[in-house]
Amino acid sequence: YHVSIPNVINSLNLGYDFSNQFDFDIKINAIDQPPLIAPTFYLDTDPDFPQNNMWGKIFEFKYRYVYDTNEKSAFSPSSIITTAYNYAPGQNTDGNNFHKDNRAIISYNWGQEHVKEVEICARIIQQSEGEGFSTDIGWFVAETLERARTQSAYSSGTYNFYNDKPYKLIPPSETAK
Repeated sequence: YHVSIPNVINSLNLGYDFSNQFDFDIKINAIDQPPLIAPTFYLDTDPDFPQNNMWGKIFEFKYRYVYDTNEKSAFSPSSIITTAYNYAPGQNTDGNNFHKDNRAIISYNWGQEHVKEVEICARIIQQSEGEGFSTDIGWFVAETLERARTQSAYSSGTYNFYNDKPYKLIPPSETAK
């Protein structure tokens, strides 16, 4: 009983067993809700990961749902932008600090029970000459996470992001959703 563009209700999926008006309202109010809460993240050190691909970069994250109908939701609001401890390479000339903050631990919400996957998306923010920041690369899918059968609706999840592989860019027309 999902409502999707063009906002049509498949009445066959609603069934005919309505014990009261409340039950009917619950089934009609079936619009798929996109993520409404921005992901949060913090930088952390993984001593077992030998590289630091976060070095000198600033990241921003957001996520979206993939429903059991394979429809993708709009994106969540974007996370805050955090400068890594090691953003200024001059701060980390000593070998002990090179592996500091080599991953971001991202927290997100799983949404409704018919969300089958969550796409964690990221972009690298680059400091431009002069004022402010600019983004040159665009948003990319960092990971697509499958929902476990035991994962309850609206529960929280976490993902460890290392920036350690090639990523697929998301077309700009899609990231504006």
